[in-house]
Amino acid sequence: MKINVALFFTLLSTVVYGQSNIQESAYTHLSANDLIVGETLYFSSYVYSERTGKLSDLSKLLYIELLKSNGEPVYQTKLLLENGKGDGQYFIPTNIETGTYHLVAYTRWMKNFDKFSEQSLTIVNPYLTQKFEKKPETILNVKCSVEGGTLMPNVKNRVVLRVTNQFGKGIQTKGKIVAKNGGETIDVLTDNYGYFGFDLLPSTQSNYQFILETKNQFEFYDLPRVSSTDIGMTVIDVGDALVFKVLGASSEDFAQGILKISSRDQVDIVQTIAVNTAFSVQKNTLPQGLLYASFSIGSANVTDRILWNGPWNVRPVVNLGKFRALSDVSMSFEVADSCKLSLVVEQVDQINLVDNIRSVSTWRNQLTPNLSPAFLNSVKLAQLDDVLIASTWIENGDAPDSVKYLPEFRSGLVQGTAFDSLGKPVAHVPVGLALAGENRQFSASRTNSVGGFVLPYSPNNELDVTTLEVMNHQTNMTLAVEPEFYSKYKSFNDPPIFFDSLWVVDIVKRSIQNQLINAYSDTLNTAKWPEQPEQFYGIKSYHLDDFTRFSSMRDTFIELIVEVGVSKKEKNHEFKMRTEESATGLFSKSPTLLLLDGGFVQSEDLMNLSPFVVERIEVLNKRYYFGETIFDGVISIVTFKGDRGEVEPVGNDVPLVPVQAHQQEVQDSMSSGDNDRRPNFKDLLYWNPKIQHAGGKLPISFSTSEVTGLFEIRLEGVSNSGKPISRSAYFTVE
Repeated sequence: MKINVALFFTLLSTVVYGQSNIQESAYTHLSANDLIVGETLYFSSYVYSERTGKLSDLSKLLYIELLKSNGEPVYQTKLLLENGKGDGQYFIPTNIETGTYHLVAYTRWMKNFDKFSEQSLTIVNPYLTQKFEKKPETILNVKCSVEGGTLMPNVKNRVVLRVTNQFGKGIQTKGKIVAKNGGETIDVLTDNYGYFGFDLLPSTQSNYQFILETKNQFEFYDLPRVSSTDIGMTVIDVGDALVFKVLGASSEDFAQGILKISSRDQVDIVQTIAVNTAFSVQKNTLPQGLLYASFSIGSANVTDRILWNGPWNVRPVVNLGKFRALSDVSMSFEVADSCKLSLVVEQVDQINLVDNIRSVSTWRNQLTPNLSPAFLNSVKLAQLDDVLIASTWIENGDAPDSVKYLPEFRSGLVQGTAFDSLGKPVAHVPVGLALAGENRQFSASRTNSVGGFVLPYSPNNELDVTTLEVMNHQTNMTLAVEPEFYSKYKSFNDPPIFFDSLWVVDIVKRSIQNQLINAYSDTLNTAKWPEQPEQFYGIKSYHLDDFTRFSSMRDTFIELIVEVGVSKKEKNHEFKMRTEESATGLFSKSPTLLLLDGGFVQSEDLMNLSPFVVERIEVLNKRYYFGETIFDGVISIVTFKGDRGEVEPVGNDVPLVPVQAHQQEVQDSMSSGDNDRRPNFKDLLYWNPKIQHAGGKLPISFSTSEVTGLFEIRLEGVSNSGKPISRSAYFTVE
């Protein structure tokens, strides 16, 4: 059955917006966060619903880019998603410069909301001359946050300072809080992440300063002024309940308002309360996790508070002990939930908790600034409350009235606009997309009322030459295609990389070991796409080796291909198809689709092609419907070499980036026995991007190499119920 493409995507867009503004997020699990050129970066990606946390089947493709600090891409690829899960790899070439890079991931649907996920990594090229930068002077930034947003008089206020450098990293420093009119002072000592929280009981006339002690001087920062006319909020934990109190000067205009308590998924409580009254909520009636409380008067949100409800479990660092080099290791992890996972076993220089799906999905999509996994794994619940006071809640935006990019629900999409010679959009013209390659594809549609078109293609095969053509052969038209990837990124605020002597020694050692590994490694097994079924059902093939070959394509068609008639009008040849629909056997009036090795071709170029380079001629003598576009039959020429016989393709080139096929697990292929004398200096011992786990104990087996030192085992994934899963453990190889 043929589907009207325009109608299908209209219905899909309607369905998507009938489901409460579906928004996707992505997380990418990297095999390593620091690499040298000549190594391979493996990655496993998860696309999940922001509302439920479950893996999303809305998108078929994930777009991956590796960016420099200035936002310039050095690598782009696409991953095929199966129920929200995809994986790929990238061999780091030797022309990449040393620096901090950012791997970003997003779906086409996420582009409607200007969203992408980001993971930073360091790449070192020991073969290029390094540019050693002078260490910049530290520039300190101080932010002062008050619970509820307002410093209220004559009540206890919780105040949080955060000190960061110019790159957003928290700095441990000291200073004092002083009252300008004299009185109490508070000694300040920020923690390793730059936070310091304290209580303040100001009067109406109080004014405070933070005096920051730096290496050479004192710096003065004013705290927010005490206000008796604004509104504030406090949240008190009384054991089984949370007490919300809105504070401020009550008046006829500000006598009462609406208190809302929300989780990420929904608004859980809406309550009308008066200013300077308390509202108590039992904890067990609220969702566990991050909550957002806001108090509004009319349409204005006047005060808010972020808080955590429920137990706060800090995961301890798991030490698995010691193992011998070149030994087999078997162990298990307890993962109670049924889930999809990826697993890496790699050497690390220290216990350094990097971004994981638990921290990203729970925090990054809801709060700014980003909270590091190392901090989240060490902070106590009281410290966490101070951090939340100093954070900002990220609101889910309202659903836009329309979207530019449809989700790639079952196929890849090529989207664009047709313009005439004056630059005006052209409506209702037929446009076709042809993909040449081992598995050829074709799709067609008509432009809408504003000249736009959307053409699907199957991403499940290798892409070769891709062309776009106006099917009525109007030469005065231009087809402008939307770029697949984001066209521009803001620069990332990355600190410069500094090399110490230990790191230099480690890099030299790794580069030598990596050269040995690449010299002795087996040939890389590149994943291949499975053969796809023929797109044109019922097509008939004429293999020319089965017949006497004629000297011209004209004679070949006249003598062999009975379904096709060839005529010449003035200087140009024309093909006419005798279709089954023609009751009289006469030639029909609709155009016949002409393809050469899967790409568009003009009839004259087809006639000038040598028959001796043609393997077969395929003919479909049926009326072919593709959306609103109709063809009276298809003629497809396939050459022996698949090179179009040096005939230039017709139409606009569409530079589609290839889609990576799914990868297999990576593990040490060298034997740990005495018979294998190849050097084994692998620091990546195991990588498996697709584990389907039913719950319970997850068995893990791998072999150590000759590399000694500290190693990490890290699991990342998503449970079937939408729960993010992160596990890590460490061991030493001697």
